[in-house]
Amino acid sequence: MNYAEAKKKLDDFRDVMLERMIETARQGKCIFYADLICDSEVEGLNDPPVHKAMSEALRSIGLDIGKQNNIILTAVVVNQNTSLPGVGFYEVAAELGKLPLNFSEGDKKDFWSN
Repeated sequence: MNYAEAKKKLDDFRDVMLERMIETARQGKCIFYADLICDSEVEGLNDPPVHKAMSEALRSIGLDIGKQNNIILTAVVVNQNTSLPGVGFYEVAAELGKLPLNFSEGDKKDFWSN
């Protein structure tokens, strides 16, 4: 799947992604990237174009919700192998003023643990 196809499908699936994140947060749980989009017809999250489209979709949601509600809802979306969010989560946190713009690995660790 190329970037344009993945972006279109994820844009169309944004409301579902948002609802899944909200419900996951309400339950006090996390959701894996693949589970977030399991029925979106988007495949190949490890393929660079699809990964880029997914990162952009989550960034957009993270910034929109963060600016409206002062929370980073995308914190509930984590990597299946590490149970940690991707670098995009920390970039959103920095853009929202919750981390320094030039955050370090230590900043990420401290931020996630709090």
